[in-house]
Amino acid sequence: MKELIIEVLKKPWIRILLVFILVFGLVEVVTDLTKSKTESMHNSVGGYSVTSIQTFGGVVDAGSYRRGTGKIFSRSTRSPYETGPIEVIPGEEYVPEIPGFLQRIMTKEGYTTEVTLEKVNKSAENPIVLYSKKTSDMKDFKVKIPPPHGALYRYTLTVRDGDGKFRDIRYDPLYASLKDFNVAMNVEKNKYHPEELLTMTLTNWGPNHLSYLNEWKIYRFVGWKWVKVDTWGPPENVAPVGREPTVYYPEHALLKGRSIMLEPWITKAVKLKRVPLVPGTYKITGTFGTSTEQFTLEDSFIVD
Repeated sequence: MKELIIEVLKKPWIRILLVFILVFGLVEVVTDLTKSKTESMHNSVGGYSVTSIQTFGGVVDAGSYRRGTGKIFSRSTRSPYETGPIEVIPGEEYVPEIPGFLQRIMTKEGYTTEVTLEKVNKSAENPIVLYSKKTSDMKDFKVKIPPPHGALYRYTLTVRDGDGKFRDIRYDPLYASLKDFNVAMNVEKNKYHPEELLTMTLTNWGPNHLSYLNEWKIYRFVGWKWVKVDTWGPPENVAPVGREPTVYYPEHALLKGRSIMLEPWITKAVKLKRVPLVPGTYKITGTFGTSTEQFTLEDSFIVD
C-alpha cells in the first residue's frame, strides 16, 4: 500500500493538485480568521435619516405659545431636548405632566378641561379625532395610544373657567415609537498612546429614545482571537444616573442596570480612564437598547 501511494505521488499532476489544495486551504483559513477580526465590527445600527418628526414637533408645540396664556401651562423651565415631540408606545397610555393646582381649581372653582387626541400629518393638519372628553377630573387626562408605529398625534388640553371662558391651551406633539433604532459609537482616534485617555462619541440619530450601559468591555486581538482585558478602569466622567423618569425621559427606554439615556438627535462624548495597555489591536464593546431590546456595538483602536 505504501509503495502504491509513493508511485501515485510521483505523478506530476497529482503533486500539482496537492499543492493547489494546500494553498487553497491556507487561503481559506487566513480569510476566515481575517473575517472573524474585521466583519465582527459593528459600530452602528441603522443610520442617519431625514425625519419630519422634529419639524412636526415644532409645529405643534408652537401652537401653545400662540394661543396659550401661560397662566396654567408653563413649560419655559424645560431642558432643551424636552421642547420637541414626545415618544409614546402603541398600545400603552400617555399620561401628561400636569401642574397639581389644575385639579384644585377644577374642583373648587368649577374649571373644566377638554381633552382631545388627534391623529395628524407631519404638518399637524388633516386631524382625525380619536378621543375627546370634557372633564373636571385629571384621571380622564390619560389616553391610550393606538397603532401603528410611526403615527403622529396631537394631544390637546383646553381649560375653561366656570363661566365657560377660555383660560389656557396646551398642545403635546406625540409620535408612536418606531421599531428601528439608529445609533452609533465611534472611537475618536485610530491610534492611542499607552497612557492616553480613550474618547468615544455616542450618537442617537433618532427618532427613538434609547440608553446604554455604563459598563464598557475591552478586548485585545491575540493569536487570531479577541481576549478580554481586565485592566480597564472606570469612566473618567460619569453621567447622572437614577434620574426620575418623565414623559420626556421615558422609563421604557432605560436598560436594566446602570443605564444612561441617549436622547434622539444627541451626540455625547465619553472619556474612559484606563491603566497603561501594551501595544496591540483592541476593541471596545458597549450595550445599547431599551427595556425590551438590547444590542452590542463595538469599535477598534490601536495602542502604539
